[in-house]
Amino acid sequence: MKTCEAIIFTAHFTFALIQCVGSSELKLIFTQVLYRHGERTPLSTYPNDPYKEDAWPNGFKQLTVEGCRQQYELGNFLRRKYSKLLSKSYKSHEIYVRSTNTSRTLASAACNLAGLYRNFQPEPIPIHTVPEEEDFVLLRTGFPCPGYDLAFKKDSRKVFSKIDKANEDFFKFVSKMSGIRDASTKSIGRLVGALERILIGTLMKNMKRKVNNFKKEFKKMNMYSTHDGTVMSLMYALGIGNDINPPVGSCIMFDLYKNSHTDRFYVEIQFKNDTKKPPISLILPKCMLRLCPLEKVYKIFQKISFDHVSERNEFCSKLNKHSYLEICLTFFVTDVVQFWKFNRNSF
Repeated sequence: MKTCEAIIFTAHFTFALIQCVGSSELKLIFTQVLYRHGERTPLSTYPNDPYKEDAWPNGFKQLTVEGCRQQYELGNFLRRKYSKLLSKSYKSHEIYVRSTNTSRTLASAACNLAGLYRNFQPEPIPIHTVPEEEDFVLLRTGFPCPGYDLAFKKDSRKVFSKIDKANEDFFKFVSKMSGIRDASTKSIGRLVGALERILIGTLMKNMKRKVNNFKKEFKKMNMYSTHDGTVMSLMYALGIGNDINPPVGSCIMFDLYKNSHTDRFYVEIQFKNDTKKPPISLILPKCMLRLCPLEKVYKIFQKISFDHVSERNEFCSKLNKHSYLEICLTFFVTDVVQFWKFNRNSF
């Protein structure tokens, strides 16, 4: 009994010791910020909807004025949080901004940067993007991957069938009112905009580019403007998904700290669910520490990652050997591992 108590005490003491590292010893050296775009107009409509695309000032899929305000507020928050990390005015060597190639995410990034640099930035800030079919960093949920598609259909067919059968009368009503033929769990998704497939993107592949000049002018922030599917996929890859669609303007932050006394590195992950509420710390299930040692994070990610793009392509071509969840978990961490692996010896 005493042995058990001693073990428990030691575990709690170790936990407290790691979490109570003096603020003077820890220095924030890098952060990665990924957020969902602000409020948008509908992606599409249904046949019987009296309000077609021309009812919206800028059409479907566009950022609204409210959406821009949400991102501006998020930018203000990031300015307060990272005031000691970033200069007041834009410095090209400090921040890299990337967006998926859609109007709403590009506009969201612009509104966010206006809040981040508010009165100190008279010049426009570059926002990087590439055509969707060439984007291997912020993969959209519809990115072609035969292995994923087959696994998703196989794993979800029984679930959808059970739901459709249990709600047969409801779907008949939806078909009648909306004009959608043979409404089902899958087809009704475009009505509510909530049913999106989760496909993890390799979000941080380009970070390894800064390795060569890290000690001189390394980036202090990488910002990604993306979609709910990407945010949700990322959370599931980390083991902290909650089955709730991330709201507009939600944001995940990966803060990398260095202990000036021990030269060890720690990672803190925070999630801001609402632009008006403070962020919460997310605890990795396989680490259970707010400040998770970098080597621990590396080990966690290493088990579910690719080392090369060729491995990812080969993985996508294997139609029957992997489950839907395996594919989701694997895509995100591919280049997160590469980034941290390179940086372990670069600071």
